[in-house]
Amino acid sequence: MPNTTVRAAAEGMPEINRRRLLLGLAAASTAAAAVTVAPEAHSGQLSENPELLRLGNEFPAIANEYRSALAALNAIVNKWSKVWPVAPDEILAARQFDGAGNTMERDITGHGLCHSTGRARYIYSCENLDWELKRAKSILKGKTIDKRALGGLPNRAAWEDELDVLVARYTAAAKYEAEKARVLAASGHDAADRRKAAAAQALIGAIDAIMAQPETTMAGVVIKAQALAAWSAVEKWQRILTPQAVGWGSTLSASVLRLAGEA
Repeated sequence: MPNTTVRAAAEGMPEINRRRLLLGLAAASTAAAAVTVAPEAHSGQLSENPELLRLGNEFPAIANEYRSALAALNAIVNKWSKVWPVAPDEILAARQFDGAGNTMERDITGHGLCHSTGRARYIYSCENLDWELKRAKSILKGKTIDKRALGGLPNRAAWEDELDVLVARYTAAAKYEAEKARVLAASGHDAADRRKAAAAQALIGAIDAIMAQPETTMAGVVIKAQALAAWSAVEKWQRILTPQAVGWGSTLSASVLRLAGEA
């Protein structure tokens, strides 16, 4: 009886639930030993739910695919983060906060890229700068700027200087964004991320299906424990944001305690 699997699945459960689970495990294990000694006297207890057994047989491949997909994605991130471009100073936003057309500088995963300050920087994007360029050119084509201040600048000369700045800034942003796109495509990150996401959904579905099945022997409990042990290796954010997972621990605990009570 692989008690270590059930004990591993108990990690992270509330203390009282973990204590009850392990006490129930001890009692159920004792009962299982008794069944082994005299199987003919307990033949009705030795037939496990065939659907649960089927799901249990399929589960290792599903869990292995998730582990492989996650490892592959992490390897890509670790390798290609080293050559991910850093936004040039020319495109750092004047206002370092979200809004006003600013875009957060991000890493290859799409998360904010923090530097030595521990904070992500905000930068100008080509999309935002394109709008600014069109605005500057429109103002310079008109006559109003020759009569009065417009758009926060006093005269035509100031707007011509602003246009030069915007052109240089757009050139730098375009080069930066092109390099990001090149590295992202070369890395295979997006395909690996989709693979991991699909594997995670398959894993969640498999665990949920296992937990929904009634068990009749400790073999069924072990299948459920193995499923939860695999779940403990899933990324923390995924575990937090998976509503189905809330009841899985209590389901396993109830299964162990029920079998212990029936022994």
